[in-house]
Amino acid sequence: MERRRDERALVSINIDWGKTPYCDWQDRITSLSVGGCFLQTERPLEAGDTLYISFWLAAGGEKILRGEVRYCMERVGLGVRFLELMEREKDQLEELIAHYRDNPTAR
Repeated sequence: MERRRDERALVSINIDWGKTPYCDWQDRITSLSVGGCFLQTERPLEAGDTLYISFWLAAGGEKILRGEVRYCMERVGLGVRFLELMEREKDQLEELIAHYRDNPTAR
């Protein structure tokens, strides 16, 4: 059963992320929606863990978004739900998603 509420786009975005807002690690997001993302990483985290992801959003520059691990696929990646997004951040994420959806070669 599909539980996602937001439209999702296949992407390939190198990002900095971590367990603190300093975002000490680098990996790749391969799926993105306003509600969350799939973070391709071999780092093991547990469902419920908080993490931070550094994004470059149009007209907003660098943003550190807080998320919660929803599930972990060992040695593959993490399903992440974004927490407490402001409307402006949601709008900027929607623009980024539309860019990837409308330009499949951008992946």
